[in-house]
Amino acid sequence: MDEIIIVENGKNIIDVVWDGFITCLKIKKPVAFDKHEYCTEQDSSKQFWLNGDHEKIDDIYNFDEILIYGNEEEIKKEVYSFLNIFLSGRYIVKLESWVLSKFELHRYYDKIQNSNNFSYPYESRMKIEDPYNVMFTIPFYDISHERVKFYKELIEKGIRPKIITTGCLDVVFILDGHHKYLAYMAAQVPAEIISIKKNEDDSDEAMLDLYLDAQFMMSEDEKQYFISEQPLLFTDTSDKALRYNTELDKYLLKFERHISYMVFRLILKSIISDKEEEKNWGLEKLAIIRNKDFENRPIFLNKILSDGSISSGIINSKEEFDTRIDEFLNNKTHFFFN
Repeated sequence: MDEIIIVENGKNIIDVVWDGFITCLKIKKPVAFDKHEYCTEQDSSKQFWLNGDHEKIDDIYNFDEILIYGNEEEIKKEVYSFLNIFLSGRYIVKLESWVLSKFELHRYYDKIQNSNNFSYPYESRMKIEDPYNVMFTIPFYDISHERVKFYKELIEKGIRPKIITTGCLDVVFILDGHHKYLAYMAAQVPAEIISIKKNEDDSDEAMLDLYLDAQFMMSEDEKQYFISEQPLLFTDTSDKALRYNTELDKYLLKFERHISYMVFRLILKSIISDKEEEKNWGLEKLAIIRNKDFENRPIFLNKILSDGSISSGIINSKEEFDTRIDEFLNNKTHFFFN
């Protein structure tokens, strides 16, 4: 099994969204987050979060025993049916054999006091396999050792029950097969993995959902970093848009000295937009920056040099700020706006 499957009219029960900084697994709601630690000396420092209240796959989709005893065609048919509860999109589906000793299994999570959430800091060790960090999506205390023993005995008899995973980049989430995974480890036999990977969705809507869903586990610095790296433009009055614009306004009020190139560019591009609502959005954001106390807290702002290149220069007054903005708005064909 090695195919690209297009899911149309998916039920959006399962989805994975990522931006390179945070990965979020949704099973009806956000249930697991894996993120790089911000401002650490080692890029390998990560933090995993798990919501222990989420519905288990067994309660949403019944595989019966096809993943244990089914033949190739039966399993393929069942996996195609299972994909219909994912978000619509293109998925790469592969049946793979994993030597589990080569992967990092993360399962012992610490429960957060007064909640049913779990956290788990870990070091992400780069390996040839991709992904190489395997995440349980149930608390370890939900594991039945009798069930692990049952699968281990099947494996030792030559039966190869299938495990279903999804994920991206360096992390894979176990959707179905936690007990099977442990049984394969105990039997020291390569595991049969059905890997489901979605083609990357970097739409503004997906990034908005990711940001809002992940806020609870992000520090203020991380929120600012997220916005500075991938700012979004939303002009509607939905709750999501209002919440995001509030966070963007906070960024514009709080940034010191250097504004993100991406944020500054998005604001100016919106001002020259043909859409009135986008123009007004940009002017509102620009006004927040203009109200800063440049004399006591100067900022650095992009500027266009005589040769057309982009540099950065200090702004000490509102007059300098207005002049700098006019320089850009009078050069609408500049590559800055592309």
